[in-house]
Amino acid sequence: MMGGEIKVKSTFGKGSKFSFDILVEKVETVETKTIPSRQVISLALNQPEYRILVVDDHWESRHLLLELFSNIGFVVQSAENGREAINTWSIWKPHLICMDMQMPIMDGYEATKQIKSHPQGKNIIIIALTASAFTATRTIVLEAGCDDFISKPFSQDFLLEKVGQYLGVNYIFASEQENIHKPVATELNLREELSKMPLSWINEIYQASCEGDDDRLLKLLNQAPTKNDALLNALKNLAVNFRFDKIIELIHKIGNR
Repeated sequence: MMGGEIKVKSTFGKGSKFSFDILVEKVETVETKTIPSRQVISLALNQPEYRILVVDDHWESRHLLLELFSNIGFVVQSAENGREAINTWSIWKPHLICMDMQMPIMDGYEATKQIKSHPQGKNIIIIALTASAFTATRTIVLEAGCDDFISKPFSQDFLLEKVGQYLGVNYIFASEQENIHKPVATELNLREELSKMPLSWINEIYQASCEGDDDRLLKLLNQAPTKNDALLNALKNLAVNFRFDKIIELIHKIGNR
């Protein structure tokens, strides 16, 4: 086996123990450099109108993506199932569709197949959004006709990068100097601001985080009794990236649990 040797030692009534030795070459450590993602502020000037259709059966998820794309400068519409997606596509003709794959009435697989089977739908870009990261799922998604696959959780920067890649969009990014002077929501800041919130609201946030209920959590954040954008945006970012553990940790640290 790979130039090595496999051994087995069995004891009656107890079981067997397998062991093996293989020859491997020592390799040098490869130094990797992490390239920081750049924050997208908006679309660059003098670009054509880009239409994006967001398809998801969860209102909170649709709302977050609609808000993200519209703030950047895209023209957006939404649908809550595959059937609505097909109807909207046939009338509105978006340039790109962000398609959740698991939905009632008609799922993203069937909707993608029907759109791509139409002569006018062959060139539309469809990016699948799914909670599964398995290779088999990726294969099924691509075979259905999707152009790309993004597994949840994903960062907003990564999604915008994919959209830009397929549409040839030019973005305006936050400069390094702007980032230096931009207020950062540190953990200490978050704890201080979170501690000012009503206890009943914090308890609901805690319960939703413990249950991993991202829909309920986002609904609570959208209905929050505060206008503190830094706090809410930080918590929403944790929620959409499924970092419930971080939210639970924050609440523990302010002494409410």
